[in-house]
Amino acid sequence: MMRRLIFAFVLSCCGTIASAQKHAEPTGSAPGKFLVQGDTLIYNSDNATSDGYAEIDGPDVDRLRTLLRRHGDVTTLQLTSTGGLVWAGTEMAQIVLDFGLNTRAEGECSSSCVTIFFAV
Repeated sequence: MMRRLIFAFVLSCCGTIASAQKHAEPTGSAPGKFLVQGDTLIYNSDNATSDGYAEIDGPDVDRLRTLLRRHGDVTTLQLTSTGGLVWAGTEMAQIVLDFGLNTRAEGECSSSCVTIFFAV
């Protein structure tokens, strides 16, 4: 209940959440939006491959679910994104709830990213 109230307040005030920190890609990581690092799954839409959509998109929903099933030790989803498709963000938020993940914003998290961050 409290998360929903906070979510509504944030959206009514500014509609975006941004962290002052910049995301640094770990050395030796493969290109793409997702990276598993220990118990953290990093989602950074800025790291989309050159032929990929550089925002939250439909294929990200299935990729998120697949990676979480494959990596059962993941407890946190770290987000960096300017947003994207509303329905994809909503689906990803539901997955966050289903897997009981903590969320953390690193760098910019706005638009549909906020929906995932609050996972309501």
